[in-house]
Order: sequence, then structure tokens, then C-alpha cells
Amino acid sequence: MCDHQWFESASPESAGIASQYIEGFLSSVEQNKINFQGFMLLRHNKLLSYGIATPYRYTDKRHVYSVSKSFTSTAVGMAVEEGLFSLNDRVLSFFPESAPENPGENLQEMRVRDLLCMGTGHDTDTLQSLVASEDWVKTFLSLPVRFRPGTFFAYNSGASYMLSAIVQKVTGQNLMEYLTPRLFEPLHMTGIVWDKCPRNICLGGWGLHVTMEDMAKLGVLYLNNGKLGCRRILSERWVKEAVSLQISNEHMPNPDWQQGYGYQFWRCTRGCYRADGAYGQYILVSPEKDLVMVMIGETQDMQLVLNLFWTQIFDRIKDTPLEPNPAENALLKIKTASLSCNQIEWFPAIQRPYHQMFDIESNPYGLTRLALNVQNNSCYITLQCSDGRSFEAACEKNRWTYIKEKNFPVAPVSGVFDLYKNSDATVAVAYYWEDVNTLIVKVQFVDSPHFITFRYHLSSEGNEVYLIKSTSVTPSEAQKAWKLIAF
Repeated sequence: MCDHQWFESASPESAGIASQYIEGFLSSVEQNKINFQGFMLLRHNKLLSYGIATPYRYTDKRHVYSVSKSFTSTAVGMAVEEGLFSLNDRVLSFFPESAPENPGENLQEMRVRDLLCMGTGHDTDTLQSLVASEDWVKTFLSLPVRFRPGTFFAYNSGASYMLSAIVQKVTGQNLMEYLTPRLFEPLHMTGIVWDKCPRNICLGGWGLHVTMEDMAKLGVLYLNNGKLGCRRILSERWVKEAVSLQISNEHMPNPDWQQGYGYQFWRCTRGCYRADGAYGQYILVSPEKDLVMVMIGETQDMQLVLNLFWTQIFDRIKDTPLEPNPAENALLKIKTASLSCNQIEWFPAIQRPYHQMFDIESNPYGLTRLALNVQNNSCYITLQCSDGRSFEAACEKNRWTYIKEKNFPVAPVSGVFDLYKNSDATVAVAYYWEDVNTLIVKVQFVDSPHFITFRYHLSSEGNEVYLIKSTSVTPSEAQKAWKLIAF
């Protein structure tokens, strides 16, 4: 459940929002087939409505992608207020040992402020270059800086990483260690995880794992100008600077990405600002409405989610309380309690025992063998890899089983955001029969937005059947079929 120690509950109507508007928003999300995984809506520091889609749980620490950047900004603000460095300090001054032999003029002029507002002068994100190297700081400083810093916005997760590296260089502590007594402990954020680079520096721009409640707490802290009750956590001056327009980004493609950028915060339409992570992780703050909306999910159309929120809820908010509506409020609670990831469709009527072992044809993941044993309402699945890794799960029909698994053999996303092959991943596993010849096994990575579907076609000519792996986010791998040879 949500942390009611922090968030006093109230009805939406008491805060000028009709319950039916929230229900309408959730229905619109469903109609648009958005994989919406949870939300928390707060106004006047009170929790009005919340829900999380199964198999996610409120206690899950979730990778929030670039929402991490706003936590990094918070750390920088604290360090600046402590007098450890200033926004006008040149980036090269922190890393003379990593500087190129003849740094260009633009690199020499790059300051902490430019890292914060994505105005480093690079014309593209430096992230791909960083993750392909062992020394990310040195690699960042070696890349060409095309524009004069502060004059051109280019979204750059490498810049956020450099902010993390600066905090660690100056304080001798990584972001996790630095923020724990200053932010995490005062806000009762426990069990936080932040992934690190090969040199043990927190990634800064991504890699943070927090709960939805943790996200809401950061949003409320900024809404309250850096105060927690009577306690000052972050300076009001920093909050105002961080969420104000610091650089123009009118060349970006969508309205809520064209309103300017602050210090690792996006400006929005309607006078709002937000922390923003890939696939639809949001901490949306409206000072005018005294409102925080946290949303998590997995979508490629992130503007659509915001549009639905604007039109279905935000634009209808009243400044005074509405008449109580217990009936609509009860319907809303039923709706939020029944949220489920929309890619799940159970087929409870079909049952079929099945037992078979397969060799798997060559594939990018090194999968070599699959064993399936379906009996009664349970499915026992084993996946083996050429490097000796294996995954074993006993899952139930139409019901989630949670497994803490190290080095899950198949990742739901590829490339620089592949966080799953080399770390512990909590997965929820379930199976069902789509038809009498098609067995579906769902693997939901509950510490991320992502899932994998394994579809086993068991009826075929001869001994050849196919395993089809579908992912939720990687277009080039949306559906991969591998031949299975029974033995």
C-alpha cells in the first residue's frame, strides 16, 4: 500500500477534481492501448487517487530511466548550496587528468551550468560513446563540442553522468552515498539502488531504482519549494532555478518537449514542469494547481499520455471543492484496484498437459535448450544458455509467480539500456493456453517497465516447432522466431 505516513488521503472531490474524470482518464488510457502501469495523484499535499497494475507492487524498486536526472540535479543543488563548487566552474577543472592534450575552445568553456541544462555544445547525445568505453569521463571530454556551450540544446545523458562524476570527485562519495543523509533518509526512501559505470560512478542520467511513492515524494518536495513540513531539505532558490526555463528547445518534436529545459527538468505546457523517464515515467508538478501527478508505464507515444492527462483531468480541475460523490468515488476505487498491464489476456478455459525438451537454433542470446512440463495448473520451464547460465521457473496458469533471478538469459531491451543480463532482476512469470496448440509464457520485469512474451507453437509438421519471443519496446526485435528441435 501507499505510505500514508507521508500522504494523507482525501477524496478527489474535496480537492476540486471529480472522481469520474480520473476514471475517464484511465478508460482513455485503456482505449488507446497504452501499457499504463500505475499513478498517484496528489493535490494540496493530499493523496486523492492511486493505483498500480498487476503484477507490479507498490514496494517494487523500479528503474525510472531519466527521472534519475532530476535526482542528480537535486544532488548538484545541495552540493552548490554547501559551497563545494559553483555552476560557473569549468568542467575541465574537475578532471585535469582526463583532459585531451589540446582541448578545443568550446570544451574549455563548458561549465557545470551547461551540463545541467543540456547545453554542453554537443550536437547529439554522448551516451553511446560513453557506454562503449571503460573510462566514461575521459571519453566524454574527448568528443567534439560543435557549438559554444549554453547556446544549443541537445538531450545528453552523458552530461548527467558528468554531473554525477563531479559530485563524486568533489565529495569523495557517489550520488547514493551523498544523497542518503540529505534526501533519502529525510524522505524515508529506503532500499534505493543506483546502477554504476565500470569505474563505480553512479550513472546519473539513468539507472536509479525507486518506488512510485519515492517519485511522489520528490515531486511534493519540489512543489513545496524544497521543504518537508517545517524542515528545509533543498534551498528554495535552487528549486526555482532548476524548474525554470534555462535553455530553449523549440526544435524538439512535441509540444511538451518544446517548452524549454531547466536543470535536468523539462518544462511543460500549462505552466507545469516534470521529471521525465523513457517509456512514460513521469513526476509532473503544477505549482499553479498545487498538484503532483506520478505516472509509470511503457509507451512509445509519451506525448499521448500527457495529452490524455491534460484533457481528462488537468483542464477540468476546479479551484474550490466539489460536492461529495460517494458513488463515483466507489467506482473509481474499483477501477484503480483492477488495473492490469494491458498486454495480459488470460484464457482460463483451456487446459492441456504437455512435456517436452527442445534444442534451440542459433540465436543472439545463446539459448541452447528449453524444457517444458505442463501439468494440472502449473508450468515448469527451464531455459539454458551456452555459457552455462540457466533460468528455471515454476509458474501457475493465469497467476503471477515472483522470482528474484540473476542474469535472466533474455533481456527485454537491447543496447545501452540493457540492464538485465548482468544484474539481479525481479520477474513475475505466468502462463496460459492461447489455444489448444499455443502455450504463452509471460515474463514481466517488475523492476522495469518491460516484459517478454514467449509463444510456443506446439502443433507442427514433424518435430519442428517455433519459439516466438516478442518484446515490448525494441522495434527491430518485436518478434523473433527460433526453431525448436524436440528430442
